[in-house]
Amino acid sequence: MKVIEINTTLLEGYLWLLDNLSPSNMLDLISKHSLSVLTYINDRKKSFYCICCL
Repeated sequence: MKVIEINTTLLEGYLWLLDNLSPSNMLDLISKHSLSVLTYINDRKKSFYCICCL
């Protein structure tokens, strides 16, 4: 399986999950996912800056 196929499968599964949730649960999941992505990005930035400062 190619990387593009895996990414498409993951995205389709996520969209299927969203379609089957109530509107309030959908918004809750999206907000938690957004927060986790932002946390991941900030952690990556911090680790990059720490390495560059050495």
